[in-house]
Amino acid sequence: MQRQIADNNVRVTDSLFPEKETVDFGDFLKFLDLAGISLKSQFSPMQIETCFSQLAERKQYMEKAQLIKLLKNEREQVAQEWLPFIANEFLYHIINNGINIHKAGLNPSAKKLTVAQFEQFVVDKVKYRPTNPKDMPSLFEFFALQGEPGYISLDKVLDQLRKLDASYGEAPSKAAGGSRAAPPQETAEQKVLKQLSLFSAKVKDTLARINEQTKKLGWSSEQLFDKADMNRNGVCEKSEFVSFFAKDLPVKGMTLPQDAEQLFDAVDTNKDGLISVNEFCLCVLGTQ
Repeated sequence: MQRQIADNNVRVTDSLFPEKETVDFGDFLKFLDLAGISLKSQFSPMQIETCFSQLAERKQYMEKAQLIKLLKNEREQVAQEWLPFIANEFLYHIINNGINIHKAGLNPSAKKLTVAQFEQFVVDKVKYRPTNPKDMPSLFEFFALQGEPGYISLDKVLDQLRKLDASYGEAPSKAAGGSRAAPPQETAEQKVLKQLSLFSAKVKDTLARINEQTKKLGWSSEQLFDKADMNRNGVCEKSEFVSFFAKDLPVKGMTLPQDAEQLFDAVDTNKDGLISVNEFCLCVLGTQ
């Protein structure tokens, strides 16, 4: 679709279905028809419907703005906003263990720490042990104070924690009747990233090895998924996933079929026996 949109110079703007904020499969087909995008020669009606289902994260509709972004191939721009895996793992370690960094000994008025002070705080107070200790410099780089690389910005740490949990660091609030207010609903991306933090060390190691291999080849996460999706139906089944790593992308240190099957089961976050491009790319991007 993206190739045809570019080749045909189709303008995908907010004027697409101006009366709607969300679009369903019927709207999607109408857009393809109006834009002169032909998929029927390559894909069956079921495959086209599956494509929309994957884009909409298996809902009956999706936000129009998100569809426009995907059609305009702006996914890489979105992907750049994802955290390095070690930063994601560190933040979810804090949230999953109910750690308040100020109660753990961090001065609430402090705005920065030296890298050495931050590392000591992380190890001694937060009790964080990274899956790969060699990635610690990446953690320090991610939270570095702008213009002062020898310091860690504590505001940035808090900002990232509150992006994952809007109420982080606040006293529990009471709604009417004395009950606690309902927590904000997690986005699909937050759910996947939270799942990443719960992956076993073996799965994380396998993902790291795949990342290392694909970086050498210059492949994006989308290109990797497209190659693993051998029958081009928009989703990846376990058999083709295992076959891909056995025949097309041998990864050093990866034991087959066990490691590929274990990775598939972990990345299949909604447990439907299929990996969608969203599940796959978010998990791969989350470990970079």
